[in-house]
Amino acid sequence: MSLRTRTEQFISGQLSHEELVELLKLCVSDGGFEAMMCVSRLYEDMYDGFTFNMEIKGPSATALLRWGAAGLDALFQAARRNPSSKNLSLALHILAMAAAGDPSSRFFRLDPDLDAMIDIAITDLEIRPIARSHLAELILSLPDEHDVAGLVGSTLMAFSFAKATSARELFAAVSKRWLATSAPVLGEFEELIKTKRKNEPAFQAFLTRHPQLLDPLSHKVWPQPNLFGFKEPDFIIKRTDGTYLVIEIECPAKALVTAGGHLSAHVTHAEQQATDYRRNLMQKYPDIRAKLPDFQEPDCLVIVGLEGVLSAEQRQVLYDANQNRRHLRIAGFDWLLERGRTIASNVTQADVEVSPLRIV
Repeated sequence: MSLRTRTEQFISGQLSHEELVELLKLCVSDGGFEAMMCVSRLYEDMYDGFTFNMEIKGPSATALLRWGAAGLDALFQAARRNPSSKNLSLALHILAMAAAGDPSSRFFRLDPDLDAMIDIAITDLEIRPIARSHLAELILSLPDEHDVAGLVGSTLMAFSFAKATSARELFAAVSKRWLATSAPVLGEFEELIKTKRKNEPAFQAFLTRHPQLLDPLSHKVWPQPNLFGFKEPDFIIKRTDGTYLVIEIECPAKALVTAGGHLSAHVTHAEQQATDYRRNLMQKYPDIRAKLPDFQEPDCLVIVGLEGVLSAEQRQVLYDANQNRRHLRIAGFDWLLERGRTIASNVTQADVEVSPLRIV
């Protein structure tokens, strides 16, 4: 009987629970791609909501570590295909454990020989950066902050009992979500750009909910603040490094650069608003510092239109304009989107690479 047939029989309830260990041992012993996919199936299936299905799913998910990087990929992809709370919880646990190289935090042990092979796989240094990358990407993919808190909280609680270093990896992955923008938010922003290009209030509301798109170091955000009665900007942001940013937005439907090769009137108007507001803030510096902690001369950001529709000549106009401005950047809404994607991609990669460089 093939491994696939035995796997499907087990899932359909034709085999007893006692045969799970034997089936996993056969798959691990085989070591091939089809055997790995059988183990992935045993992990991913929900067994018609059987209450104690974690006793099946947990050992199967853990056994995927025997395939190293390929097994971690299978675990990650299964959790993305079927993101039930149990599948996500298991994936977070195993990816954090593999990222830490810490077999002491294993929840499920089955058979001495099988457990020994899995423990050796967990300590393989080559899979640690892969596990770390998948862990961050999985956390970034979760759409709801409450889900993130619940899943991470329960996993951390389990790790705390084992006093495992795996908890550190989980903390690190969650901190990357705070720095980056989650995949669902980026997708929603992209859809907003496509469908509501003329609706500036919609962008004001969306960016108020997700200010990390405006600046990844956002720490405190004041949308449309009213200070001393002079004209308000769309946002004032205090970054985590203590610096400030004044932001003016228009909407994606408005042009950045004219066909004649000049900044559009929408850009120059928004730029004037931002710089006037910065000037007013600095003129009332003593009073402003009482309202905005540790206030200093702010940078300015003007968001108008889309950069992707610009010709090469228009892009050069925008580049030159930014080169000639001090403490001010002009950009399109799609620049915010692409920067968010780049940051999300970077934080899911391995540790910072440090290497010597010499040019003679």
